[in-house]
Amino acid sequence: MGGRSVRLKYLHAFRDRTGTLRFYFRRNGIRTKLPGLFGSREFLDAYAAALGDQCAQPAERNATLPGSFRALATRYFASPQFLSLSATSQTNYRRAIDRFLIAHGHRRVDQMKREHVDAVLGKFVDKPGAGIILLKRMRTLLRYAIDIGWRDGDPTAGVRAFKSVEIHTWTESEIGQFESRWPIGTKQRLAFDLLLYTGQQRRGTDGTPRSWRKDSCCAAKDWRFAYNHSASQIAPFA
Repeated sequence: MGGRSVRLKYLHAFRDRTGTLRFYFRRNGIRTKLPGLFGSREFLDAYAAALGDQCAQPAERNATLPGSFRALATRYFASPQFLSLSATSQTNYRRAIDRFLIAHGHRRVDQMKREHVDAVLGKFVDKPGAGIILLKRMRTLLRYAIDIGWRDGDPTAGVRAFKSVEIHTWTESEIGQFESRWPIGTKQRLAFDLLLYTGQQRRGTDGTPRSWRKDSCCAAKDWRFAYNHSASQIAPFA
């Protein structure tokens, strides 16, 4: 008789760069790494613990309790410090903070210590960029908590997240290779020239509306500045 496959709820698997199969328990945006081989005692114990932890008291986790991080975030989102940010920054701040609140919104702000910060960041060892962003936003919340008298010290002070991966800058030779492969008139060359010759970040080019593309030219808005009609005209591409 053929064997039957076993499927566990909220279980996700992938192979890392070394080809090793990794397992994670993922539910409600929270990801927990599972140790051991699939089906082993160590694996099943960790799976049961993750399932029980996330199923326990869901109402309490989502409630806005006095003195909790969720209550702090609610107050911060209505503060001048947050509202004075650009729309793009507000979106990015809120996205990172909301992810943090999924797992820790019910916890008390005045009880967070250095070891708690390390434990939270330790779960991002395979995503160092996300860990760096999380540390910045945790620091934002905790320093705001100090300003409004919710706690005395900043447990993130002196904490260093993971080193970011260095992004290779293309040499003139590599730029020439790309331009030879993708001549003027191709979409790949258009995207490349927008980034190279206008000094735009990616978010300033990937949202360029069709209405700005006229007479074989393209106008790219610089989202870093709050000008309603600010655009830089670039040369024709075709």
